[in-house]
Amino acid sequence: MHISDEKKSRAMATADSYHSLRRLKHLQCGCCHTKQVTKLFPCSHAFCAACLDNHQQPDYDTDESTCPICLSPGRSTGEGNGSMNNSTRQSSLELGHFTSDPQLKCDLCTDSEVAVLHCDACMCYLCEFCHQAHRRQTRTSQHPLVPLSAVHGSSRRQQSKKKQRQEDGHAMSCDQHEGQRLSLYCNSCVVPICQECTVDNHFNHTFVTLEDAKLQYSDTMHDLLMQAQPLVSTLNDSLQNIELLISGIREKADGVAQSIYESIDARIYALQEHKRMLVSELQEAVHHKENTLRMQFQTLSQSVQEVQELCVDGSRALQKSESDCDGFTTSDFSIVQQLKDTLLAEHECQPQEDDYLQFFPDASAGHCNGFEVFGVVDPHGPSPLHSVVEGEGIFTAQQRKMAAFKVTLYNRYGQRKKMGGDKLEAYMCSVGNAGVVSTSITDNKDGSYQVAYTAERAGEHRLSVTINGMHLQRSPFTVDVVPRRKKKHRGIYHCCTFCSSEGKKHIRCGCGSVMPGGYSGCGHGHPGHPGRSHWSCCGSTTKNSECTL
Repeated sequence: MHISDEKKSRAMATADSYHSLRRLKHLQCGCCHTKQVTKLFPCSHAFCAACLDNHQQPDYDTDESTCPICLSPGRSTGEGNGSMNNSTRQSSLELGHFTSDPQLKCDLCTDSEVAVLHCDACMCYLCEFCHQAHRRQTRTSQHPLVPLSAVHGSSRRQQSKKKQRQEDGHAMSCDQHEGQRLSLYCNSCVVPICQECTVDNHFNHTFVTLEDAKLQYSDTMHDLLMQAQPLVSTLNDSLQNIELLISGIREKADGVAQSIYESIDARIYALQEHKRMLVSELQEAVHHKENTLRMQFQTLSQSVQEVQELCVDGSRALQKSESDCDGFTTSDFSIVQQLKDTLLAEHECQPQEDDYLQFFPDASAGHCNGFEVFGVVDPHGPSPLHSVVEGEGIFTAQQRKMAAFKVTLYNRYGQRKKMGGDKLEAYMCSVGNAGVVSTSITDNKDGSYQVAYTAERAGEHRLSVTINGMHLQRSPFTVDVVPRRKKKHRGIYHCCTFCSSEGKKHIRCGCGSVMPGGYSGCGHGHPGHPGRSHWSCCGSTTKNSECTL
């Protein structure tokens, strides 16, 4: 449904002058309040033709005139005949935007004061100062003024009426134009509208009849419902898949949890078994140490008793020989031989065991029940008599050149230690001038140690190697430090390879510089050149020096 071009142009002119006012046929003359409105000013005041003639405006024919109420200049807009059912004040109150802002500003003053009244004749908001001026002027003294609270209340009453109409089943009536039925549908705003809405808030919008909209709605809804049915099926399938997935996740989680329990339990069992084995090894080591020491104790006790008895017998025989030589028998002579044999016999006076017991928690102990375990009990400490010192550094060294040797620790049973952390010490000093040589010890964490030193003086030195304060076998060692022979240069002392080789490209130089152009050696002024004469073998710039290669 479309309106005529003439009517649309008139409606556009009205909207341009004041877009929020209704069509002219809904307004009454602002002067007589009875006759049909034919002219609308930009100030929103509307008048009939008779009242405009009585106003005696000389340029009325050219539409250039002033408003009879507020004297605002401007071009008035005409409108055709139509019925008038409401007053100007009622029309102004029905405009929702007039009362939407509780802090409305005065339309007349320039100070933007807050409005307190609304003039229904001038269709403007007034502050308190402009209200007093409005009352003092003859033309505006009788204008109806409405407090804004009353306007707000009117808006609220309209909303209440709208709600009541909807509750009473009159929802098809237009909310903007009272008494008008909703017969059209605005496609731009997607709302039902009445005939008057087409030239008001929905001017220049596309619309159809409400019956066509209902048919279109039915067709669209039917299509959407048809499209929704497969979607519902798809969504239901998705819900089932999700439920199955959730159930599968729970089942899989139960399986993973069972694997975790089994794995951890197996590891715990392996650790407990390894703990039992460690404790058993410790108890066996303690039992062995105690038995060994007890046996040694018994042997030494028996030796002490035998020696004491021989000493007593020897003392008696000595007294007898001194007092009566004839009473001295051959048994007395045997005592002398027994004492000689006892004194010449070797007695194990040193304890055959020590109190060494250590646990290394970070040492690898292999595998137990398929799991790698850590933690080793070491019941036997290193034996100085069984440990081995090897390397050229315990015999000879060169002056100001580092020498080294290796120490491997064994226990009294000839078993090599598998862990480090022992108190190994090395001390070296020169003979005669008592110069001390500093040493460095590197723990290889496998029962072996690397010892290094650098002697600054030539001559004979003493090297002592101890473990837990006890010298290893053959310690201290005698080390002969020989003077270092000066190493001669194998190259030539030159300014650069290019000059010394007469431009040969394949000759190299120890300084590392390479001259561009395919040369393998250095040249004056090129990157890497020392900037002075140097040896071609090692690159040293000192002529009387030792070759560093």
